[in-house]
Amino acid sequence: SIQNATTRYVYSLSMDGVFPRALGKAHPTHRSPARASLTCSLIYLGLTAAMIFAGLSATKIYSWFCGLASFSILIAMAITSLSAIVYFRRNKHHPVSAWQSLIAPILSVLTLGGMVLLAAQNFATLIDDSQALADTMMCAVVGTFVVGFAYACWLKKTKPAVFQRIGRQMREDASKDLTDFDTLNTLNVR
Repeated sequence: SIQNATTRYVYSLSMDGVFPRALGKAHPTHRSPARASLTCSLIYLGLTAAMIFAGLSATKIYSWFCGLASFSILIAMAITSLSAIVYFRRNKHHPVSAWQSLIAPILSVLTLGGMVLLAAQNFATLIDDSQALADTMMCAVVGTFVVGFAYACWLKKTKPAVFQRIGRQMREDASKDLTDFDTLNTLNVR
């Protein structure tokens, strides 16, 4: 499932111009993100092959990938919850309740933050390996978030049009890419 999620992120960010645009092209017949999927599959295949050649078992590889993915997703969800608070504080014109704009996101940040701390404290168990490797992997995850944040800041300063397209919420044709959450119907399926 992580390959599918990664493919969707790579495809979307490539459409936005953050990654090479060629990865943001849909398959001409099936309209699937085939290029992004193939690229992600090859990267995961290369990583898995390297681990196999290094002598790691399938169980070890699985525990490492699952541990890294779980830890990363918890951090991303906590950051997203925090960003909801910041967004609604800066954009008070949205007709949302205090529960939606503040209370639920705060509860989410606290809960997910606690889960991140628990995961960090028990990461060696989560990946079924040494504390030294766990510390290295957690630093790599945090480093990835820092590099991504720095890249976003660089885009905002040097390529504001690309930065504005991230998520395609600022484009004139944004309605083609969004879901009508009131009815949960896709407005335009490509």
